[in-house]
Amino acid sequence: MKVVINIFNYIINYRLIFTILFIFIGNVVFADITSVTLTPATPTTLSNGKSYYVAGVPYTFRVRAVDPEAVYDTDWNQIILEFREGAVTRASCTIDIGSDFAAAESGVVVDTIDRSGTSNWSNLDYQITLRFRWDVTDYNALAGNSVRVTVSEDKAPSSNMADTVTFNYGVCASIAVRNFAQDGVAADGYINPWHSAFNVTGELVYYVAGESVTTTVESTDAGEITNTTLLLDGAATAMTDNDMSNGLTYAVVAEYMNNNGILLGNHAWRVRATMNTNPGQEETLVVNQLPFNLDRIQVTVITFSGGGGINAPYYRSVNIPGTQINITARTQNGGTAMVGNTTVRLSDGTNTYDVPILSGQNSGSALLNPYPGVGITPDGATTPLTYQVVAIIGGAYDNEQNIPARISQPASPVIYWDRNDPPGNNNAPGVGITPFTTWGSITSTASSFTVNFAPVSSLPDPPYDADFYSYRIYYKRAIDPGWTIIDRNVAGYAALSNPATSSISITGLVPLTEYYYFITAVDVFGNEVEYLSPNTDALYDTATQGTDGTYIYGKIATTPTSIEVTITDGITKYVNNDFETSGPINAANRPLRKTAIRVELFIITAQDQPDAVNIIVAQDDGSGSTSSDIYPLGGVPYERISCQKIGPNKWVGYIPSENQFMSVGSYVRFIIETIRNGVPSYSDRVDEASPPGNPNTYEYTFAVVNPTQFTPWPTRILNNVITDKNPTCYPAYYLTDDAYVDITVYDIKGRPVAKLLDNAFRKGGQNIKEGGWSGTNKANNKLGVGLYYIHIRAKRVSDGKIILNSFQKVVIAK
Repeated sequence: MKVVINIFNYIINYRLIFTILFIFIGNVVFADITSVTLTPATPTTLSNGKSYYVAGVPYTFRVRAVDPEAVYDTDWNQIILEFREGAVTRASCTIDIGSDFAAAESGVVVDTIDRSGTSNWSNLDYQITLRFRWDVTDYNALAGNSVRVTVSEDKAPSSNMADTVTFNYGVCASIAVRNFAQDGVAADGYINPWHSAFNVTGELVYYVAGESVTTTVESTDAGEITNTTLLLDGAATAMTDNDMSNGLTYAVVAEYMNNNGILLGNHAWRVRATMNTNPGQEETLVVNQLPFNLDRIQVTVITFSGGGGINAPYYRSVNIPGTQINITARTQNGGTAMVGNTTVRLSDGTNTYDVPILSGQNSGSALLNPYPGVGITPDGATTPLTYQVVAIIGGAYDNEQNIPARISQPASPVIYWDRNDPPGNNNAPGVGITPFTTWGSITSTASSFTVNFAPVSSLPDPPYDADFYSYRIYYKRAIDPGWTIIDRNVAGYAALSNPATSSISITGLVPLTEYYYFITAVDVFGNEVEYLSPNTDALYDTATQGTDGTYIYGKIATTPTSIEVTITDGITKYVNNDFETSGPINAANRPLRKTAIRVELFIITAQDQPDAVNIIVAQDDGSGSTSSDIYPLGGVPYERISCQKIGPNKWVGYIPSENQFMSVGSYVRFIIETIRNGVPSYSDRVDEASPPGNPNTYEYTFAVVNPTQFTPWPTRILNNVITDKNPTCYPAYYLTDDAYVDITVYDIKGRPVAKLLDNAFRKGGQNIKEGGWSGTNKANNKLGVGLYYIHIRAKRVSDGKIILNSFQKVVIAK
């Protein structure tokens, strides 16, 4: 009984376990998805031979799934399609089964869902038609790419199953322009802002990642693109093409860049297309852009060389051919050399001149041809011609820079064309040669003379004298056969090369010698002005007389080597060293009585003495400085007082007390005039030792004071006994009037033995002490011991009356 019961229990337990196992196994076999099958849409084969799903093109994918126990659509959940580049999902969509609803899309757009093949819900059969979006990440066709479908259900217990199809395909979601090009002036990729009209052309094609535009020749499908716009540097222009049946064509109007303010530099065209498929617009890729360079030629330097003349400013002679134009240029924005052979055209307003600059170069030169000829510049004149770049021709940037306003260039250079035109204001009409300048003055020293004149540069505009070469000084002594010429090429005279020079000193001359001189100016072409007059054989041209009475062609005499001056009023004496040679000129330092002033001159020269000597006297203002020159150019009142020669080198003159400048309390000044062969020279205290030799720099001066009271001397002989210890006696006397005086020595027998004065002028109103007698005869031999008589006889100047007639004794003792 027990055994039976145990067996029964065993059987019961076994059946329970079997039942439970059967239920479990039954659920696995009959309650889950048993199969999923994906049939991918056939991709488009592009011109490179590879298969691609192309954005905007509809593709239908078939998905089948089996669940024997599924009865209702609610037994199923979703279908998920994934498009994979390798292991990375690039696009996907999710279809809610039953409701035919695309729950989520990434990179694709689901157009339709067809489930007509589903006969019952245990055999699911869906056809999903979709298009790839233009913003999907596209990829090239490779064998490792795949499409995966995953089907899931909601019926408990839920399950899912996937099917992956791996094959060689890719996704194409980009466009490009094949044969992207410009025509006309832009065909080479270079234009200037003033370009003529041209076209941007090409064919819109699909672009495959990793491929080239040239191999991607698949044209876009009709209807997918509704219109296109041309982009410039990524920004839309107003240029469109909505009919692509014959490819793309965009018309760029003339001067589009200039009129729209496009900056110089590198730019690029691209195309934007409006698509039927989201996101609506697609642009050609940067790698497919059409570049071009917008720039212009900038002229940086214009110079002239050759043909003689000088530069900056440019001076050329119409008589000397060979002037060359030199041009330096570059691209204004890029700063590079010429792209293509380029020609720069200059104009002077009448003629044009072409200067070629080869490709890859920055500069070029050409001869100025045609050369300025007769008619541009009159003879004896200079005419300026202004040169300007008027056109840039050829080269990559074409010919639209054809007016000066479009050409960046330096200030327009000027050539001053000279036709036999010497320096200075010499174009005025007149007889002979018009001087190059106005005359100033001439002064001299013992060994030099200095000419002063208005420089060429100070003449009124336009003198056109930048072609100036040198001043020239011609000089000679009267006895010389030819002229000595001094110009810029002579050592020590470099200042003659400066047109602003207005004073020239000629040194190394002989004292107290007459010189002829004249000055000229010459330009770089050898044109010289102010030479000897063509109308006279004279040594100097008196037609060019200056306002001061001297001549540009004239004579000048050098001064003596030195002049020693002594002045006295008969009591007070001032010798040469008492006069100032520096600092203020103080006449008050030398007071003299208002009486006849004796001026003694000791003149030293290298050769002959002057023919005449004068004292030129004027009023002094006592300020210590020369207010104005006495002579020859001062224009102040003066008097000329002649001097008498009383010895080999000695001259004497008197300034009478009645002179207009000799009033008590006044100051008097004077200079010395020496005349040789009719030509004067002038000296003051400094002896005019160095140029320029103004004779009024340190004049001789003195002050006029009240005369002192004195007793007239009786006529007598001072020291009337001549001994070895006191060997000289001195005649002394007083004259009431100016007189001519004779002093004669007689021996005891009445015979004349010596003549001390012979009709010598003496000033009246003062005591006079003459030079002494030392007891010698006419032959300067010593006379013997004894008694002698000195006869003093004075004849009044005014009427010849004898006013003094006296014999005085003199003894010669041992």
